[in-house]
Amino acid sequence: MRFVKRIVVASNRVAVAKDPTKTTAKAGGLAVALEVALRATGSMWFGWSGEVSKQKQRGPKLIEAGGITYATLDLSAVDRNEYYNGFANRTLWPLFHYRTDLTAYDRAFYQGYTRVNADFARHLTKLLKPDDLVWVHDYHLTPLGQALRARGCRHKIGFFFHIPFPSAQIRLTLPNHRELVEALLSYDLIGFQTATDLGSFVDYVENIAGGQIKRDGTVTAYGRTSKAGVFPIGIDAKEFAAIATGNVAQGHYQRTRRRLDHQYRSLGLLERYERALPRLRRNAGEVSRDARQGHLYADRADIAR
Repeated sequence: MRFVKRIVVASNRVAVAKDPTKTTAKAGGLAVALEVALRATGSMWFGWSGEVSKQKQRGPKLIEAGGITYATLDLSAVDRNEYYNGFANRTLWPLFHYRTDLTAYDRAFYQGYTRVNADFARHLTKLLKPDDLVWVHDYHLTPLGQALRARGCRHKIGFFFHIPFPSAQIRLTLPNHRELVEALLSYDLIGFQTATDLGSFVDYVENIAGGQIKRDGTVTAYGRTSKAGVFPIGIDAKEFAAIATGNVAQGHYQRTRRRLDHQYRSLGLLERYERALPRLRRNAGEVSRDARQGHLYADRADIAR
């Protein structure tokens, strides 16, 4: 597939290589899935650096590596705790995985979540070119599209969920459920991993939001129109196969094989020992019985003398 326009990916964390001279990013589910497409278009990857800073950044840090521009922002300790540790991972993550017993609700979490997304939108807007395609990833950045629209962004913007989309009944336990679905409908295209996830979204749109969805995936609700579909994410199978036969992978394989061979030999000795135990116990009993009889014969000999 040949992309004509530049793709600008926005995600919570940016998988930039520590060494800018390297052509590949750090391994990870999102990085593996997106890296090939990004390299092919000279694209940009925008998001959190993973670092916490006391100083407010004037703009993202830009790094060029492997044909990709990485634009990263640090977070303050408060933003990390409320946006990332709080709403994203203590509220949305367990809720979207049906663990309502682990879900934490805190007004400060949601405020931090929307604040960071608004700040990301402020910085990202300045980096966009007129023909860019913006591709936002995962539950951390649900409000980002809406925040971009509020800043006048008219680009095509897509969103993709990498985690399950819960049933409408589960989602209703979230106090901010309507706001998040409204934010989703700011995207031109909403992608899900499975038909089940899409079905949960459709159920919410039709039965909770009072909206409609057409056969072609067009969704209308809350006065907004978008499209939704199922797009299972994959990997570059040929590249993975090449990695598996490369020197690094083969070195790991040989070391693992040697360790396992040693463990198997140890297990073999243990199994033989366990099989021998019953026989050793019988032999021990016979030796003990013979020894007792030997002492008895000796005692009788002493009496006879």
